[in-house]
Amino acid sequence: MTLLIISHMHDVTLHLLKNNPNISKIYLANVSLADRLYYGYLFNKHGIDHENIQYKRFSKDEKKSVYPLVAPLLKESIEYLRLSPEQDLTRIIEHYADLFLNFRDFFADHTVDATCTWNGQRVFDLIINHHAREHGCSTLFYEMGLFRPDTLTIDAKGVNVRNSVPREIGFYKEYDACGSVNVPAKIEQPLSSNTLYAAYKLFDHLLALLGLGTYKRFDNLYRPKLSAPSAAETVTLEHLDPSYINIFCPLQVSHDTQVLLNSPYIKSMEAFFTIIKECASEFANMQKKVRFYLKAHPKEMQRIAFNFTEAVFVFNPDISSADAVKATDLTMTINSTVGLEAVQYNKPCVTLAETFYSTEPIAFFAHPGKVTETIEKAFQESDPDLQNRFISYLKHEYQLPYNPFTILAYDSQLHQQKFMELVNGK
Repeated sequence: MTLLIISHMHDVTLHLLKNNPNISKIYLANVSLADRLYYGYLFNKHGIDHENIQYKRFSKDEKKSVYPLVAPLLKESIEYLRLSPEQDLTRIIEHYADLFLNFRDFFADHTVDATCTWNGQRVFDLIINHHAREHGCSTLFYEMGLFRPDTLTIDAKGVNVRNSVPREIGFYKEYDACGSVNVPAKIEQPLSSNTLYAAYKLFDHLLALLGLGTYKRFDNLYRPKLSAPSAAETVTLEHLDPSYINIFCPLQVSHDTQVLLNSPYIKSMEAFFTIIKECASEFANMQKKVRFYLKAHPKEMQRIAFNFTEAVFVFNPDISSADAVKATDLTMTINSTVGLEAVQYNKPCVTLAETFYSTEPIAFFAHPGKVTETIEKAFQESDPDLQNRFISYLKHEYQLPYNPFTILAYDSQLHQQKFMELVNGK
């Protein structure tokens, strides 16, 4: 079997490839010079033979001929959604047209059985997998698992809302829930490994800013703008009043792929907050005692400034999402995995974008204009037994055990077996 590995998969790549008897040839599609140096070092260190793809430049006329094919792929990507509206796309499309032509020729000249991509939503990945599908090549998508940091996702269809998790509730009614899952023990990487990875990321970022590398990128164009910090006072879990219905609303990273790509109705945390205020007002008009509790995502360096009401509060950032889920009565999210955490703890959950877990009565997707109605429905119809079966399926059938601190320290047979099943369409 011949693989095309799209870089940025770090140690997962090594686990897939090390001592794998099914793989005879490996091509590495590096994005930058830093990728080539770093992954070349790792592959050589672990005795994994590979070949770096060589890029060439095409004429302007050649690139213009594929603009109509490149533009739709760019507009599917996370990079496109992070661009400002006034951004001129001509230069970017020309750049990626060059990449498109490189991989058109590569797949015409080489036999590849499968591509391996981390997440798969960058334009680099989308272009490569476009050609892979044109040539009948399997595409495998990797992502940090749904129960982090102890699981890994490998899926032949995609990740997040694009994944292959069954959506039919009848499937889970028939599924026999299993017991607990054994995961690898966490051991820290040697300091030298962490230092090397940190140096690689710094060098990679510097090359991208300078526009240099094996294959030039446009990272300096993708700079999402965040709102000013909020001065809102925060509360602890002791603020929760059992005489109220307490709803937890975890905020997400504003420029995350989940919001930009998979949330058609709500594109910002400000829009999410507007929905929350409208719900609070509707419940007040119905004379129902409901309170909403927000929590900023820990990766959001700047907090969004909201105009808070007497029914909407902000949790202290030191409170974990798990503790907030368990302490409140319902979780309402755009499409965060915190919603999946609520399912895991048998809490009613409402999502404002369709997700792989918002299958009623496991969790509930609220159509625009029906959020309050959906919250009430979730309280009435949420089914803990089916939630348990759903979580059991994810942990025992869909996810793989994984620990980023020790992935090379345990047997890779299970991962390689899953990989072969997906490649063979099982």
